[in-house]
Amino acid sequence: MQQSDLEKTLESLYKRQTFGIKPGLGIETRLLERLANPQTNYPVIHIAGTNGKGSTAAMLESALRNVGIKTGLYTSPHLVNFSERIKCNGECINDNELCELIKLIDKSDLEEATFFEFTTAMAFKFFEQKSVQIAIVETGLGGRLDATNVVLPILSIITNISLDHSTYLGNTIAEVAGEKAGIIKNNVPVIIAKMPEEAENTIKRIAKERKSQLIKAEANVSISISEKTINHIKVNASTQDTNYGKITIPFGADYQVENLATVLTALEYVFNTLNIELPTKPLKEGIEKTKWFGRFQVLEENPIVVIDGAHNVDAANRLVNTLKEFSNEKNIIYIVGMCDDKNNYNFLEQLAGSAKKVLLVELNNPRTATREKLEDICRMLNIKTAKTTFENGLTEAKEMAREDNNIICITGSLFLAQEFLKQ
Repeated sequence: MQQSDLEKTLESLYKRQTFGIKPGLGIETRLLERLANPQTNYPVIHIAGTNGKGSTAAMLESALRNVGIKTGLYTSPHLVNFSERIKCNGECINDNELCELIKLIDKSDLEEATFFEFTTAMAFKFFEQKSVQIAIVETGLGGRLDATNVVLPILSIITNISLDHSTYLGNTIAEVAGEKAGIIKNNVPVIIAKMPEEAENTIKRIAKERKSQLIKAEANVSISISEKTINHIKVNASTQDTNYGKITIPFGADYQVENLATVLTALEYVFNTLNIELPTKPLKEGIEKTKWFGRFQVLEENPIVVIDGAHNVDAANRLVNTLKEFSNEKNIIYIVGMCDDKNNYNFLEQLAGSAKKVLLVELNNPRTATREKLEDICRMLNIKTAKTTFENGLTEAKEMAREDNNIICITGSLFLAQEFLKQ
């Protein structure tokens, strides 16, 4: 296929972003009905949450694939290429498959599905075409009204909950948790990660109403850290039924320990349901091979350059706490770009105590916060700033970092991570 054909086809898909976000399942349901409901032809693990759902999905998929299960993985957003969103057995959908799917689903779309509704239908159809044995599906926004919520999964997972997307999900932790808990189906078990009590209580109530068994990963798995570097964390892990011994989490961020507990709990549930003995060694190896870009990803080590798509207050707090373990006070140079609809002030407030300087960029996105707005906020927080660009930001940060052996962290948005990873 010629590159121009791919670009034209993707351009037609991206135009659907102008339809905006339309919470609700009606259009997705009818679109999938016209495609003969492909999502009913394989088991699905459905994952929602504010932070950690992508990493959890990636580790879970890698572990299942490593024991020989043919997997599908649907995540969003992509960082460099659209094809990252839809994978079979760890491989991105190829250009020909992508174009054919877009054309096929376009014929069935009678109601102008949004970009996310359309891509969700693509993923479900692709998994059917590839005869996957299990699909791991990450929600896009929320849960209750998310386009992916048309599935009837074998297992639901809800990762950490915090405030984000308040316009759509609510202004309190309980309201956000209620939206995320919308993925819980009648009589389908749900695994929950460590989360605020207010969120947990909300999810417990909804699970009880739907007669769904609720499994707390934190209570199910015992994990102790034996070694930590900026690239990985080595742990010893066990459950009531299994001693996993040593596992190397291929990420340096502390919150990945919580995600590992969720993943191990999910794997035990899946293999118990299949009535198959847990293949401990290949599952561990699969977890250790996980690739997940733009989430506490170390790009370089001299100086250390970390890229992390944190874009809400809780994620910023976790990011800063991890970075502080590897740096002295006021030793981090941040490159920050954010969407205007995020809590810019509170996000930057989390960085204030560790920031030597913040270099501000504008995203190549109509939702971007202006550098002037972010600069005003930094001034209120007594953070030293400078304006920069995608092209020059990292070079400028490295020049500053070499003076005092500083760490560089690129953060504020997955759109920002996307731009730097493209380079």
